[in-house]
Amino acid sequence: MDAKLFAPTAPGRLVPALNRYRRPDTGFIPDPLPRAWQPPPQTRALMAEARAALERLRLAGEGARSPRLVSEFLQLREAICSSVSDRGAEATAALLAFAPPAGGAHRDPLKAWRNAYRYRAVLCAGHAAVPPAGPASGARPPALRALIQQIHAGLFEGRPRRSVFPGRLRRGPIQMGDSARYVPPPHEWVVPCLAALERGLARPGGIDPLVRAFMTHYQFVTIHPFADGNGRVARILLALMLNNALGARAPLLYVSPFLVRHKGQYTARQFRVNTHGEWPVWIDFCLKAVIAEAGDAARRIALFGRLRDKYGADALLDELLATPAFSAPQFAGLCARHGREARGELARFVGAGIARDAGPRWPRQYTLPGVVALLTRDPLPARGGGSAAARPVSRTNFDIR
Repeated sequence: MDAKLFAPTAPGRLVPALNRYRRPDTGFIPDPLPRAWQPPPQTRALMAEARAALERLRLAGEGARSPRLVSEFLQLREAICSSVSDRGAEATAALLAFAPPAGGAHRDPLKAWRNAYRYRAVLCAGHAAVPPAGPASGARPPALRALIQQIHAGLFEGRPRRSVFPGRLRRGPIQMGDSARYVPPPHEWVVPCLAALERGLARPGGIDPLVRAFMTHYQFVTIHPFADGNGRVARILLALMLNNALGARAPLLYVSPFLVRHKGQYTARQFRVNTHGEWPVWIDFCLKAVIAEAGDAARRIALFGRLRDKYGADALLDELLATPAFSAPQFAGLCARHGREARGELARFVGAGIARDAGPRWPRQYTLPGVVALLTRDPLPARGGGSAAARPVSRTNFDIR
């Protein structure tokens, strides 16, 4: 890491460290988060705009006929955007639509959906573990270290590989980028840095809850406490903090799509905080993410409601709307829980165009194409004319390591 990039205003200190190749390098240990922070005028204006967008989103969610189902739908979209990485947007959209690209590189498209379902389950467990904000809740939030280890263990459950073990903090050097653009604190500093962050979060007020969530996200990524999966854990932690601060009945706000779409700006603005302490540029970027994704989520809620109305109210179908990619055995299990006959119900859904056979695989696999499109496509009008309904969401090729 180039120590010359760090100005005297950098909120931390440089120390000798090893990179992931165990060669001598320079690492960065961040200072504790500030006790108070006064936003400049431009940031205050963005905060007001973000609050207005969040209020519109809250009203859209509460106006939905099934707030719980809408929340699960948005959580699945967050999971898709955050957990599917290392592919181009078109390849990702094809995979999730059960139409693998030519060449058969991905023989099991249901695996991508299983990963997204796992991510959503971990996200839901996190929401359940974090009590609503405010003194009236009467519950204390879990300790930060315990929470992030729980999240990491859920994401990697049953899948230890190399030096990555579910829920275990890293025990060796790490870097971001092949050229060691950024080297996090040496592993012996991970626990002290997390403890300092936890103490900062336990202190009362002084910083707006939205701003505190963005600062915490930055601090977590800067510490990089795990050998792998830091990006996913950081995005889940950010979602928990944002929705906790908003106090909505059901979690609705997820900003990973914006972070994925603007990956270059995301990493550059974080690095400017590291090197120069430029909090306003980072906070402004995050507030723009909230404004964009709150509006996008409100539009998707409306479209999802129309799609559900078109299909008709049905308890079995509602479960499929929350799990729009499934195998024949999975469908049979759902039907058994509802006391329905699987073969006849599946034929009815396929005949009505609600479900679609994914092709010659065993066991047979199916999708709900309308829901898949709404999850993976952009509902906004495309710039320069044309419909965005056929435009893949270029937000899934993202994984901060």
